[in-house]
Amino acid sequence: METMLASCRYSPSVLYFGGGAITLPDSIKKKRMLMYVQRLICRRNTLFEQIENEKLVELKQILLGEVKGMDLVIKEMIKEFDLPVNEFKGL
Repeated sequence: METMLASCRYSPSVLYFGGGAITLPDSIKKKRMLMYVQRLICRRNTLFEQIENEKLVELKQILLGEVKGMDLVIKEMIKEFDLPVNEFKGL
């Protein structure tokens, strides 16, 4: 069980291929984080559009909760990884 958990670890600075690992330079790590946060913002905006859809009125409270949760994660990632806010569209 312990070996299974150890093989499931993840680090944005290290890519795991088979049994080996490759360390990434800081510029690539930052670019990957920027792209990931941009995808989260895109998903958040899609959820926000669904809130305005009349067919999904019953799910409005659930969707609002998801949007708020994603906002929190996005803001924490930007703060934690010192990402420039002006890089993100739709924030």
